[in-house]
Amino acid sequence: MPIPQWLGLLLMGAVVALMVAAVLWGVRYNRQREAAEARERPVRERRARELGWRFDGTPDGDIRYRFEGHGPDGLHWTMKFDSDHSSSSSSPELAWNAPGVKARRLELMLGHRPRIESYTSGAARKVIGASNFLLGHVVGRPLQEMSDFVAAAVVTTAGAATEGFAIASRDAALARRMLQDAELMRLLRSWPRGMPKGFAPAKAVSAQLDGDGLHVRLQVDGPSMAACEHLAAVGEALAARLREARFVSA
Repeated sequence: MPIPQWLGLLLMGAVVALMVAAVLWGVRYNRQREAAEARERPVRERRARELGWRFDGTPDGDIRYRFEGHGPDGLHWTMKFDSDHSSSSSSPELAWNAPGVKARRLELMLGHRPRIESYTSGAARKVIGASNFLLGHVVGRPLQEMSDFVAAAVVTTAGAATEGFAIASRDAALARRMLQDAELMRLLRSWPRGMPKGFAPAKAVSAQLDGDGLHVRLQVDGPSMAACEHLAAVGEALAARLREARFVSA
């Protein structure tokens, strides 16, 4: 039975209205985000000076601002906020990187226990291994490293005190020491006030050590300056433990 013309027009009008509403919401959200960034910029700039960090508040596409600093032991690091607002499935994150602390290959991954365990499950090993066999010559090193890593890594949880965190590592003893490190776990679990409603550290924080350095990620939109400082503290603490384990640092 054909759809009546009036009903077709009504449905088309509803679709157009939804599209317009989505565009208007996006415009409003971007304006609110830009206004919030403008208010926060002097705060970040002033606090960065106090900490001895370098701050660059010039937006560059999805990258809204950057920091650069050094840890107490001289470790050089960078941090940037990627709003990912141009993506259809936005996943904003604050990313801290220390290229001087690195391994010869993908060595360690820290994050939410279910996600970490999924990487090293039997099914994941088969899928990644098959993908590497079929596409390794196209994708290159990242896929090869992931395939080698999931085949060799051991998942360590170290008890309930980790509150959802787990580590997949080629060195299970190192992973155990890190998860049993009270100060490191305190930094990972206890974030400043003002984090978004429903914020769960184990789901939001992740870290990876590979041939390009140490990378620590915080999945959060519009992080406060306090959150930026805390992520830097987490990164420096992880870097210190990895330096003790004799990973390259420069």
